[in-house]
Amino acid sequence: MHHTSFLSVLDFDACERRFLLAGGADGSVYIHDLADFGGKKGLPGGKPRLVAHVGRSSSHCHRQSVTAAQWLPHDLGVFVTGGGDGVVKFWDADRLLPADIYGLESGICCLHLSPAAHQLLAAGTVGSEYVRLVDARSGSTTHTLRGGMGHTKAPVAACRWSIRDEHVLATGGFDGTVCLWDVRRGRSCLRSLDYNNIAVPSRKSKGITKRKSGSNNVKDGRGVSHDGAVNGLAFSEDGLSLYSFGCDGRLRQWCMETGRNLKAKLPRLINPAVSVRKSALHSNVSLLVSDFFLFVVTNSHGNNTTLTIVDTRPSHHVVAELSGHSSVMCPSSGVKSMALNDCTQEVFTCGSDRNILIWEPNVEASKIFMEEVKWRAEVGPLSVTADAWSSSSDDEL
Repeated sequence: MHHTSFLSVLDFDACERRFLLAGGADGSVYIHDLADFGGKKGLPGGKPRLVAHVGRSSSHCHRQSVTAAQWLPHDLGVFVTGGGDGVVKFWDADRLLPADIYGLESGICCLHLSPAAHQLLAAGTVGSEYVRLVDARSGSTTHTLRGGMGHTKAPVAACRWSIRDEHVLATGGFDGTVCLWDVRRGRSCLRSLDYNNIAVPSRKSKGITKRKSGSNNVKDGRGVSHDGAVNGLAFSEDGLSLYSFGCDGRLRQWCMETGRNLKAKLPRLINPAVSVRKSALHSNVSLLVSDFFLFVVTNSHGNNTTLTIVDTRPSHHVVAELSGHSSVMCPSSGVKSMALNDCTQEVFTCGSDRNILIWEPNVEASKIFMEEVKWRAEVGPLSVTADAWSSSSDDEL
């Protein structure tokens, strides 16, 4: 079935690694079965089967664009969506009906479900600098993260739960800060990260004192993480590092144990939120980490956005830039969102051309990758070129 509008978000299920969830700019929702190509995978006309669709005409769809979507980490029967209408919906995937609906004060910029058993959902909204928490078990939406060294008078554009500590949440805001929160504490902001070093509460006074000599980035107890809005966050697979992407074009890597900037020489890229002048509602940028690769949506030429793949090891070189979405239907075309199958290294991208593209690493690159994963050998960068990931029109959904 043809998608009725351009697609804004994607998520790949982590349980069976089979179903791809997509949200549209018209509020619609799609689920594709990537295990069912009708016997034509890789052949002309081969497309994954559309197993579920909530269209614009349905009374259950969002009244505005779907700005965030995610499968429940340990339950394939439930997924969650957030929209520009300020509504968060938990869906029964079997009946394709909302099981729970939560109305927040304004449009959803970002959301993320915790992989832990407490199943807390964190959300950032256009109209507030506070982080809203939704308890899926009790139905409560009253808890907010605020104050201390948190965000100041600017919306939260990105949020990610730690995969190592179930109570720690990382958020990125339009005030240029990355904050770490412990949701069990009254004053739950642990620290705001400073790119010159780190800002931490002083034991001797209520202000901040610990920072690198000569740093002047700490103001009112808050560190400056980026010289611009922070709209992309991702944890490394071991949870020891946090990556952030800002509108200053900087990719930064942070140590989760100390909060220090690791000064990784990651390439400087163009943040699409700057180049296409996105509103806060659509400012979140897809950023994913898998073993030795960092996947990030960036701007390349004009208003065209691409999927950029960066080697996370010391070379930190750009492995590939992938762009296959048509610009005919929309001048600011390109990649809008992505999802990753971390087992096969397949990458899924969606764009304003209403298509989903499937990118696969070539055979030789896949072999090298699996050997690297198996042995964890530090032998330098992979011999992968810009053609390592490829796509064809046969892979369009």
